[in-house]
Amino acid sequence: MTVNPLKPQTLVDIRYFRDGRIRSERSEIMDDLTKTLNLNQETLRKNRKTVIDELGRYFKRLDERGKSVPAHCKKQLDALESETTKKSEYQGVRIYFLEKRLRAESKRG
Repeated sequence: MTVNPLKPQTLVDIRYFRDGRIRSERSEIMDDLTKTLNLNQETLRKNRKTVIDELGRYFKRLDERGKSVPAHCKKQLDALESETTKKSEYQGVRIYFLEKRLRAESKRG
């Protein structure tokens, strides 16, 4: 298997979509995701979508309150990526969308 959550470099080609799907342009990774691990089955996809929707509401609240989105995203990322933090379900999708929002904010400048 190509995908190994214990080796972050094997996860860099994974993309998450707002509908909860998980994909990769690399065929060997896509095979792992869809055939071997069956990660696009309906329940997992819906659960990821729930996490993505929660993050969207979180970002909206920060925006409405005038809070620094980059600072809050960075703080959450640091906590999620900390070696002392217990790994949670759907952590990958949380990290993906927090990093995506940070990139978007940095482009706004």
